[in-house]
Amino acid sequence: MKLIKTLALILMSGMLFISCEKEYSEENGMGGGIAAGSLKAAGSGECLPSSVQGNYIAGTALAAANFINVTVDITAAGAYTIKSDTVNGYSFSATGIAVSSGEQTIKLTGSGTPTAAGLNTFTVKFGSSQCNIVVEAYPVGTGNALIAGVDCNGFLLGGTYTQNTAMTSANTVQVELNVTTAGLYNISTNAVNGVTFSASGFLATGTQMVTLTASGTPTASGVKTYTVTAGTSTCNFNVDFAVGTTTPPVGGNTWTFKVGSTTYSGTTNTSFIETTPVPVLEIIGVNAGGADFSLILTATSGSLGSGTYPGTVTGLGKFSLSFDFSEGSTEYTFMSMLGGNISTTITTYNTSTKVVEGTFSGTAKTGNDPTGGTVVNITGGKFKASLP
Repeated sequence: MKLIKTLALILMSGMLFISCEKEYSEENGMGGGIAAGSLKAAGSGECLPSSVQGNYIAGTALAAANFINVTVDITAAGAYTIKSDTVNGYSFSATGIAVSSGEQTIKLTGSGTPTAAGLNTFTVKFGSSQCNIVVEAYPVGTGNALIAGVDCNGFLLGGTYTQNTAMTSANTVQVELNVTTAGLYNISTNAVNGVTFSASGFLATGTQMVTLTASGTPTASGVKTYTVTAGTSTCNFNVDFAVGTTTPPVGGNTWTFKVGSTTYSGTTNTSFIETTPVPVLEIIGVNAGGADFSLILTATSGSLGSGTYPGTVTGLGKFSLSFDFSEGSTEYTFMSMLGGNISTTITTYNTSTKVVEGTFSGTAKTGNDPTGGTVVNITGGKFKASLP
């Protein structure tokens, strides 16, 4: 009975640490410094991707649906502010924390009210870098288009799609719309694998081919299915993402694993250790696509260190307590006392160089309920992190 109570306490502590440390990593970043990097731009100076979301009407204040996406190459993690100048009564800006280096797509929210119709060219600045993006404001009173149907049969993809490579204005898909009333439109897909396709503008009546531009950074390889929603109609198309390469950050602190043929990867933050009631090691990771990764290990007797941490609790010793991965609608969960079996081997645990690394594999469940969901095989798991 004492063992059961001890393990239950460890599990509750582990889940608390996941919640607290995820919040810490998202709100405070890796060190509280100022982010460094540069905006990605085409040869003409146009922001990449040239992604404008929402409709802009003279005399109508901007709302949450009005934003632009820009790609930033982060060279040093930390706090950032990215903003445009004010043109025709409105502007775009974003503040946040970059928790890892590499190319990232950042959303700049619009504010203000367009004062007149026409094309507006904005200059977006981050540090010493800048790029331009054009937004069209429509006349007062412009209404919305009525779309009777959307057809993905014969869809046309533009650009190349590779894991860990940010989307550009060349990454597009063309679909067919049946427009019964002319007006403004704003259509998009769901977010899958860190990528979304969207388009907005003005449509005439009749059958129209519309080009949706991709934004985001794909975090996994393999075939992914996207759903286009236009009015009350939907259709699907597939994108095959090629296997990419991951450039490790300074120190090589990364994580990776596979489910089937799909590879997931990212960077790890500093690990965390709790000593009460027993030693617990938590490794937290993220990636540019917004994924969260965590792996929690414990030593119910003895101390943390190199060795095998099995995924089934059979008595006192070293165990893998939990594993959690979430990215958009994809989530995999394992808890040692509630189903699944992920075994971890720490190959390096060096308190002098402050390095911990190892491998993991086994079974987890889809969704955030480890007692339900579908069993999936986790293979090829590897991690490296800094010890506190």
